[in-house]
Amino acid sequence: MGRRCLLLMLYLLTIFGFLATNAFSTNNESCSLRQFQCANGKCIPLPWICDGTDDCGDKSDETIKKCEGPQKCSDTEFKCMNGKCIPGTWHCDGDNDCRDGSDEDPTICRMKNCTADQFTCHSGNGECVALAWMCDGHRDCSDGSDEAECSKILHEGYFTYAYSYNIFSLTFYTLIANYLLFQLLF
Repeated sequence: MGRRCLLLMLYLLTIFGFLATNAFSTNNESCSLRQFQCANGKCIPLPWICDGTDDCGDKSDETIKKCEGPQKCSDTEFKCMNGKCIPGTWHCDGDNDCRDGSDEDPTICRMKNCTADQFTCHSGNGECVALAWMCDGHRDCSDGSDEAECSKILHEGYFTYAYSYNIFSLTFYTLIANYLLFQLLF
């Protein structure tokens, strides 16, 4: 095989490797931040918990412990007005996780400061989202400011790991692909 053919194969393997590592997940991995892990390992969206439907297939999303009465929340959790406990990072993130809106109360959220591992949305209502959610293709801030500068970041070649793993992966594989393509053509 010629040098160009080998480089083309390496380029294709690199792209396939990127897709394989980022597109597929197994039940052995934990669920994403906005998912609930059922007792059987299945991941379901958080709003499906305590909705009266056995979404897990093992009823672990509809247990009495999870769904009834006031709960004692841990130090890292936020207690909703309806008694539900949610992770503290979901408080003032722009999503109604409590179902009663108490985690997004504008009078409280305006006074909240985002942590170092969070992005402060430009909406002015105190919304904070995880830095890893920036430039992930999903508008997490109510005003979409977590996705606003992404094309500038990618097209101008800026790179900061704090923005997100997805940008790191895309930038890394794009650099490899561009290098190989350059080698192939010149």
